[in-house]
Amino acid sequence: MNMIKSLFASALLAVSFSASAAVYDFGSHDSIESKTVSVNGSFTDYFTFNIAKPVNVTSISTQLSIPLAFNIDSSARVSLFSGTWNGANTLIGNAFSFDQAAAFTSLSAGSYFYKVTGNTTGAFGGIYALSSAANVAPVPEPETYALMGMGLVGLLAARRRKAKQA
Repeated sequence: MNMIKSLFASALLAVSFSASAAVYDFGSHDSIESKTVSVNGSFTDYFTFNIAKPVNVTSISTQLSIPLAFNIDSSARVSLFSGTWNGANTLIGNAFSFDQAAAFTSLSAGSYFYKVTGNTTGAFGGIYALSSAANVAPVPEPETYALMGMGLVGLLAARRRKAKQA
């Protein structure tokens, strides 16, 4: 019986320090998305989202660091991709480290995901947060063009009238 308990405890310990991967779905990206994650060992996490119209996205990842207890090593990186995490995708810009911000401008409508990779060095693993803020890229509305066109027609008409009077 003691042997079975020892084997079971060893298996649990091995699983707790093995590589892990998780997928978190933000769905349709709101103004601000944020998720805090607890990890252990080597990890690769994916944060998927969709955008319906062109936006600018700013991202930051931070970690809770308590020496010897919770820590993620300095090789941890965050990357933004277009496409699907388990299919065809394209890296956008450069990967960035924890405690750094990155800005991605003029992302078109479509599917995107963040890929977060790293290794924990704390006795209890590590904890990090990924935050992403989206703001709509300024795109002139058709009414803006119509008003501008009517203003130009008005200026031309006024100029013509003035030329006829002279």
